[in-house]
Amino acid sequence: MGSSPAIETADATHAGEFLGLALEVFHEPAEVLPWLGHVMGRPGWTHYIARDAGKGVAIAALYQCGEVGWLGWGGTLASHRGRGAQSALIARRIADGRERGCRWFTVETAEDLPQRPNPSYRNVARSGFRVLCLRPSHAWVPPEAAAR
Repeated sequence: MGSSPAIETADATHAGEFLGLALEVFHEPAEVLPWLGHVMGRPGWTHYIARDAGKGVAIAALYQCGEVGWLGWGGTLASHRGRGAQSALIARRIADGRERGCRWFTVETAEDLPQRPNPSYRNVARSGFRVLCLRPSHAWVPPEAAAR
């Protein structure tokens, strides 16, 4: 990827590509596709794909409600991490949100800890976000997966 990835908005016609990238980036089972995809094209939602030579390599979403924008679903294919796609996607979502009247933005990510480094945390910090609070995050794990 060059110094500036091509960022485009993804509408319902891009749903298959966006959701396929989401499965690969987040390592989720295919059963989450309906849940992830049900908001594409709905009011307040904008989805983005970052491209390297035309190939989708990173995704992100912006949800706007009044003056508040939520940045979520940011992820990059392992083969393209560390090349600036998420920083570009954060900047694009903030610019688009500001143009539409957002005064405040929020994002959540896991802490950046020595035993569990998190580049996402560093990306949002570099973009000007500051920590407002830390909260536990819980995930249900099916018994058969927990036994592995």
